Amino acid sequence: MTLRRTGAVLLLVGALTTVGCSTKDSGSGGSSGGGSAKTAEGVKGNEITLGVLTDQTGIFAATGKDVTNGQQLFWDNQNTKGGVCGKTVKLQIEDSGYNVQKAVQQYASLKNDSLAFQQLLGSAISNALTQQTEADKIVAIPEAWASSLTDNPYYAVVGSTYDVEMVNGIDYLLDKGIIKPGDTVAHIFHDSEYGENGAAGSRFMQSQGKIKLVEQKIPQIGDPSAQVAAIKADPNVKAVLVTISPLQLPAIAAGLDLPIMGNNPSFAPGLLNGPSGPAIEKNYTSAVPFVNWADPPAAEVKNLYTQKFGATLPSAGAIHGYATGQAMYQVLSKACASGDLTRQGVFNAKQSLNAVDTGGLVATLDYTKVGEPPTRTVNISKADKAAPGGASTLQPSYKGPDADAYKRG
Repeated sequence: MTLRRTGAVLLLVGALTTVGCSTKDSGSGGSSGGGSAKTAEGVKGNEITLGVLTDQTGIFAATGKDVTNGQQLFWDNQNTKGGVCGKTVKLQIEDSGYNVQKAVQQYASLKNDSLAFQQLLGSAISNALTQQTEADKIVAIPEAWASSLTDNPYYAVVGSTYDVEMVNGIDYLLDKGIIKPGDTVAHIFHDSEYGENGAAGSRFMQSQGKIKLVEQKIPQIGDPSAQVAAIKADPNVKAVLVTISPLQLPAIAAGLDLPIMGNNPSFAPGLLNGPSGPAIEKNYTSAVPFVNWADPPAAEVKNLYTQKFGATLPSAGAIHGYATGQAMYQVLSKACASGDLTRQGVFNAKQSLNAVDTGGLVATLDYTKVGEPPTRTVNISKADKAAPGGASTLQPSYKGPDADAYKRG
């Protein structure tokens, strides 16, 4: 999801756009010949189309807009350098409003003209489409990090999964002495795939004796007042974990003067301008897949973003959007180098990549192990009104002592 993490960074496989590829199109379904790549759906003449199913009007609209702008920024920049395989890449964008039924219908209308999907925003939507993407043999990047998504070999998750994020987040609280081993910690989480996956991480940490866990489940769209009241009434609670939407964070932060550790889609920088802004800034940290705007790896994308959209920077979701563009670029470049820009060729390329490098925007990604997170490393961030994008990094490239030990049940 998400919420939710550079410009023309040197990609390790960047040279692949000129190796084994030509600008000559072999036509739909044509075979590779004379160095040209075989093509099919989503490739017409000198243009490649990628589908985008995002949220522009629903509960994750702020994240959806930022991510999509980051993806568009990447491809606009890459197209000035020759695109992929000498072909321009175009994004075909639809707004699902974070409505699963609508998203399924939109997917059906987009898929025939798309070589792959640059974005499927949301765990619920990505899970609803998992059988269809497998049947269609189409590679897609979920803007979501539920661990179940890694079971689909056609999905390329860009970052650690929610459960691993939460394991790392709790380890960070312990490492810094914010909580002590065995302390009682409450977890407010959505009654959804997203929420349950975050809770899997906190349950694991309880099973290891690291924390005592109090669970508070909440609807995806709901007032957290009852959960806040229950936690407030328990004097043993030393910290709060949240796997929620940004719309629910203000009430939690305002009602509980406790350290808050969130999964990455739980925050939006605009919250800092509201009445709960000071409470969020004081107590909210998160374990996220991406760096922040002030971090060195984001320097070039920051420059490109301000040139195109102006000086005001959005959430780091735009950075993650740019990183997903880089990941898709490396997949397509590998397919081009192999002479096969069909869906099967793109899938084969994705499955072969074990060190996808986004220039440090997210940790190096391994797509060769189905069912495993492509990385177990996160960026520990804090809400920071003075920082560009409303967040700053406390500890980059963090992997706690329990991250590798965690195995999905």
